[in-house]
Amino acid sequence: QQNGEWRDLGFPVDSVGPSWEISLSLYQGVLWAAWPSTSWSDGGRDMDLLEVWKQDGTEWEYVSTYPMDFPVHPQILAGSEGPKMVVGASRMGTDDRSNRRIQVILPGVGWSELPLSSALSGSLLRAERASMSEVDGALNVAMIGEDESGNYLIHWHSGDLGKTWEDPFILPDSFPILPHITPQWYENTLWWAVQMGEQ
Repeated sequence: QQNGEWRDLGFPVDSVGPSWEISLSLYQGVLWAAWPSTSWSDGGRDMDLLEVWKQDGTEWEYVSTYPMDFPVHPQILAGSEGPKMVVGASRMGTDDRSNRRIQVILPGVGWSELPLSSALSGSLLRAERASMSEVDGALNVAMIGEDESGNYLIHWHSGDLGKTWEDPFILPDSFPILPHITPQWYENTLWWAVQMGEQ
């Protein structure tokens, strides 16, 4: 929607999978998009990708793809040096949610996995629905993590745009967080949903 009117983005794909979810980011008039793309054939699943496109004016332009296992819930932040992205992806080539970790893809840094072990314990370590914010050269990432005790809101901070990360920690007063609603940043303020009562 722009100036109170809806318009067709003319999106570059016609059909998507059941777990498809798009992230959009607007920077200096250019619209960036990231989404999981799964290629299927008669033999089953061929490849999972995180696709990145951009639209400057009316035409969509392919930017890049990142192979990964079962990417879910991506977020893209466009900027002068290129897009920053955070996404949940599984390990070991399976869609086992207990193997899912948070990956970050950053200009000048590359692709890395955010550590969980210092924040969660036990045999179940799951991470998904990540959200990222950039303010004054610092990055903040929040996501929903789960261990044997339940669901929690985990926070990472980087003061050098992702070159190094401080140890993650569980945000106080975030339990019981609703695990199916992605936390949202507005600059340095984080919003999340919690369960009230028994329902």
